Amino acid sequence: MSSIKKATALLITTAIIVFALNGFATVQANRNLMIENPGNFHVYINGDLTILRDVEGNIIEPLMIYDTIYLPLRAVSEVFGEQIRWDNDTNTAIIGESPSNLTASPRGVAQVSINGELVQLQDKIYIRNGILFVALVDIHSIFGLTGRWEPTTSSIIIGERPQRFLIYVMNENVINQKFSISMNDFTEWELQNFSAYPRGVARNFTGISLKTIFKNLGISVENATGVVFRAEDGFSVMIPWDEAIDDQNTFIAIKEDGELFGARHEGGSGPFRSVIALDPFSNRWCRYLTIIIIHENE
Repeated sequence: MSSIKKATALLITTAIIVFALNGFATVQANRNLMIENPGNFHVYINGDLTILRDVEGNIIEPLMIYDTIYLPLRAVSEVFGEQIRWDNDTNTAIIGESPSNLTASPRGVAQVSINGELVQLQDKIYIRNGILFVALVDIHSIFGLTGRWEPTTSSIIIGERPQRFLIYVMNENVINQKFSISMNDFTEWELQNFSAYPRGVARNFTGISLKTIFKNLGISVENATGVVFRAEDGFSVMIPWDEAIDDQNTFIAIKEDGELFGARHEGGSGPFRSVIALDPFSNRWCRYLTIIIIHENE
């Protein structure tokens, strides 16, 4: 593995590079593409929610071209202390050392070189508005990092999985407010121990009431109808508003009997779970919690 690939394992904070150079006129993307850019992707890099920006600080969203996610290419190299440059003669994005005897691709399309070696890409490179995009699947080929797409939460995950959940305040399917809560954020708040008794059996948890979370975030909602909890595995359940903000009933928990739940991919049932303490059967509890949606009327 090249030195830069080793460095990425330690230094990764964003696996997305924004590549905006003048001199891209010789490489043209197919203009007859079905391109979707809904603006609601969540990019996680080694567990951290990452905002992608161009060289001028403007936010850049990933692209979905048909069923493939594409990411812009410049910031990763700069974060790792590596300069990226464009060779107009060979249509090559060069990261790190330049390869010897660099020649253009036989197909005449853009290519990527890292630390002196041309990368064997599995998908095409696209250029839109002067920005070079590479497929999520090729992040591993370029930087040695695993990339995944999780459609249930519109999340692009590079490297480690996030310990985080999102809160949306929505009106008529329009997001009016959005919050992202990490495990660090959560544990900085005052945790409480509470009990639930599904089927008459006492279970002891550690977490925070949903009402307190809303208060900590400064969420004030009028005419709310209910709260939806969504899980990483696609499970979804709605709780009426009066039950959701009952601080003796609805909690977000991270521990049971003093032990962290653990993430789904680790065989756990968390890292976050919604617990409806007064639910006698626990069938409205939500493991692998990733999104909380507050619905409000006009």
